[in-house]
This record gives sequence, structure tokens and C-alpha cells, in this order.
Amino acid sequence: MAQIPKSGEVYRHFKGTKYVIVDTAIHSETGEKLVIYRSLDEEGKTFARPLDMFISRVDTEKYPDATQRYRFELQPDESSNLDPQLAAFLDAKSYEERLDIMVGMRDKVDKEMLATMAIACDIPVPEGDISEQFEAIRFTLLTRDRYEGSRLR
Repeated sequence: MAQIPKSGEVYRHFKGTKYVIVDTAIHSETGEKLVIYRSLDEEGKTFARPLDMFISRVDTEKYPDATQRYRFELQPDESSNLDPQLAAFLDAKSYEERLDIMVGMRDKVDKEMLATMAIACDIPVPEGDISEQFEAIRFTLLTRDRYEGSRLR
């Protein structure tokens, strides 16, 4: 049996696009298992696909030039290369703690880090340049801290 995708894992589609797993879900009407995933290459695009289809093999008759065996393949874990402050942000237990860490990272964040932060906070990756994205995420965290307190979603 194929591995069930887990939240935070990165998969590569056989056509080349990379996706991060947001979660798995169960269709409320049919009971079918679904994979919810967000594009790392196309900002703001989130998809749902039946698990069976997600873990299926590539149709080599339809796609004879495909280099992957499966429609989606798990990418090697790059967490060992994860910035320590970003790891601390991801592990933070409150919005206030995330805000403190984020402000300390202001001078070294890049678009990939901000995308990771947005995904971890369950918000769409903001549009704009790095400073606009940073401020949008910071504002969301400030708002959540103010109205939801220390509990994370």
C-alpha cells in the first residue's frame, strides 16, 4: 500500500510542479478520502484530489515521456536545511510567540520562508514583494493574537 501523504510533506507532480500537503480530508457525502494540497510554484492555488488518484501511477500510454512512476512523488526531506528561526516559528505555541520570532527574522526572510509561514498559519500566500508579504502575515498574526488569544488553529 502506498504511503498516505502527511501535512507539511512536499510532493512533485509528474509534470514538474511542487506541492505541499495541507491535510487529508473525508468527503462529507461519499466518505471518499481526499488530499488537500497547495502549489509551491503557483501562489494562491489550493487543490483537493481523491487519495486513490493522488497516489496512482502515471498513465505511460497517455504520457510516454513521464519520468516519474507515480502521479505525485514525495520529495526528499529538506528539514535539515531548515532555518532554525523558521523551525522555531513553526513550533511556536501561540500567535504572540510567532510574532516575536517573525519580527526577529525580518532582515533575512525570503519568499519561500514567507510562503512556509503563511501555510503554517493557514492563510493564503500574500501577493506583493517581500515587505508587503511580511506585513500581511504580521497583520494576520496580530489580528489572530488579539481576537483568538494564545490558541493556535
